[in-house]
Amino acid sequence: MTKNSGFKNFNFPKVPFILGFGGLIPFVFCAIIIGLDIDFSFDPTKVLLYYGSVILSFIGAVSWGFATKENTENKLGQYLFVWSILPALLAFLALLISDVKSFLLLIFGFVAAYMVERKIEQKLSIPSWYMFLRVCLTVIVILCLSVGLIKNMF
Repeated sequence: MTKNSGFKNFNFPKVPFILGFGGLIPFVFCAIIIGLDIDFSFDPTKVLLYYGSVILSFIGAVSWGFATKENTENKLGQYLFVWSILPALLAFLALLISDVKSFLLLIFGFVAAYMVERKIEQKLSIPSWYMFLRVCLTVIVILCLSVGLIKNMF
């Protein structure tokens, strides 16, 4: 599928979509608790930050998997291996700094990870359904993290 052909005419595998959207449950749940200012038995901004860090690390692991499809001697393979550890490092750093900066760093990490995957999409023949899923999940994650960011700013 060419880059400009959009996401038409391809099959959506059910399991990745169910699991992908299921993985949003903690993000959405915490964002709702924060947005409605519900007093809860745990700090939903911390849970959002911790879970966001875990998932950003997971996204880096996906890039590691993409890197294994490449010859480790070529520049793309080397680039992907180096890139694949950066989301985990960003996520770890996000756990060590102030909440406002943490949420900004996580948002940056998710945007950067998506942009990297868009850049390599054709070179590695990443399925269109995966990229469609990634953009949907990334947008929702960023919206939820933004709720945490706004809560910590005010």
